[in-house]
This record gives sequence, structure tokens and C-alpha cells, in this order.
Amino acid sequence: MKYFSALLFGAALTLTACSQPDSAPSAQNSMLSSGEDWPVYKRPNLVVSDIDRAMTIYVDLLGFEAGDVQTSSADSFSYPVFQIPRDAKIRFVTMNDSQDSRAFALTEVTCAPLASLPATPHLTAHVIGVTDLKGKIAAIERMGLTISPAKTAQGSEFTFIEQAFTDYDGHLIVLYEILPDGK
Repeated sequence: MKYFSALLFGAALTLTACSQPDSAPSAQNSMLSSGEDWPVYKRPNLVVSDIDRAMTIYVDLLGFEAGDVQTSSADSFSYPVFQIPRDAKIRFVTMNDSQDSRAFALTEVTCAPLASLPATPHLTAHVIGVTDLKGKIAAIERMGLTISPAKTAQGSEFTFIEQAFTDYDGHLIVLYEILPDGK
């Protein structure tokens, strides 16, 4: 199955019930070069109920490149940070965009109940630049997801159109497309 990709920031939990994972993920540390300036905002994470379904948006539709889906170890930092019950199962995948490896991550939690994101007001928004905004929004609408009206705006350096949707797990995603000069 091909997956969609997109930049998402924030986290929300939506779980079901299962057993503890057995295997540990392989270590990767290509996040920062020694010459980078600090601070660095790195790898926002979205907690999702179904990683494969989430990737239909972020990889297949939006075009992010997914790493290997891995199962978290029993001592994963995600358990205490996200306050995930120890009997829950966690899988994760990092996503690359055109400029950054491991730009964001998806973390799937199953085998435990997940909290729901509030419907409104949204507490976070994940803003992603795309091409063919109209085509992407049409595909998102066919997925049955909630979309907002489109808005064209003049930025300080360019004119753009933006439109938002809420993904399967309630994360607010704002897509924008820079319009050609004169439009």
C-alpha cells in the first residue's frame, strides 16, 4: 500500500486494547549536524489510532516519504511523555519532507483508550505547503474528512491560497499553495 505524507505538529491519542510490544526500534541520529545553530525545532509528533490509515493522507496524498514503521520498546520514552498506559502497543514512523529528514513523526497507539481532541477551538495547527491544493482538498473531501473554506491571502513575499482539514484523528492541518505571480 502506498502512503501519503505531510507535516504535522502536535499530538492526540486515540487507542484500542492489545499487548505490549516485544522489539526495540533501531537507533538513528541524523537530526543535527555539529554546525547547526540552536534552537532547532525538530520532529513534531502526531499520535494516531491507525498509522496505515494516517499515511494515506501524509504519504499517498501529501507526498511525504515515510521511513520504516517500527514497534516501540517497552521502555520507550513515549509511554511517560504521552502518558500512554504500559499495556498499550506503540508503533511509529518518521516522515521526510523535501528539505528535512525526520521532519515529523506519526505514533500509533493501540490496545488502550485514547483521549479525543476537542472539536473546537483547535489547540494546534500543522501548516504544510503543497502544490495542487485544489486536487488535494478534493481527495481529502472524498475521504470524508471535514474541510474549511479556501482563502486567498497576500503575504509579504507572495500571494497564497490556504485551506484546512481535520485528519482522521482530529489534527487540524492547514494546507497552502503559493500562487504564480499576478494571481
